[in-house]
Amino acid sequence: MIAIVKTKLEDVPRILTLVDECRAYMEEQGFYQWTDGYPQKQLFLWDIEYGRGYVLQKDGQIEGFAALSFDEEACYKDIEGKWLDDEPYGVIHRMGVSKKVRGTEAALQLLLSMELRCKARGITSVRIDTHKDNLPMQGLLKKAGYVYCGIVTYTTIPTGDPVRLAYQKQLEDCCCCKEE
Repeated sequence: MIAIVKTKLEDVPRILTLVDECRAYMEEQGFYQWTDGYPQKQLFLWDIEYGRGYVLQKDGQIEGFAALSFDEEACYKDIEGKWLDDEPYGVIHRMGVSKKVRGTEAALQLLLSMELRCKARGITSVRIDTHKDNLPMQGLLKKAGYVYCGIVTYTTIPTGDPVRLAYQKQLEDCCCCKEE
């Protein structure tokens, strides 16, 4: 059974283990999206403090994580391309799942759970970005109905490729959802 719940302080060590596992997987696939220690422990602690961190639990074990923010993403203002709309949006960051659940519907369920949380707040748009070589994530986004909108460039990445492919999904209006 899968549950997606807010991250707690005691979840951080497991999340950091999963980050290392995801980083190794990315390197095996030939791309380096998470470099220079990103995402670091402090980001997950802030996610907990600001209520934007979530973990995916399968049979009681943490097997995935994601952050959902409702703050504007600075680099999204200068997109090489065009967003689907200019409405308020949720943005998903730092999403990953363990190799134990990779290839199942777990990552899709995590993504859809973030969308439901947006709807519960009356937000009808979600944005996300990924590395140009992260084909697994691009496939997941396509499967979930996200639309490629263009390229964004992070100015805060110290080394490596700061260019990311930007996606957006417009969510159907929903009045039946309630935020947890």
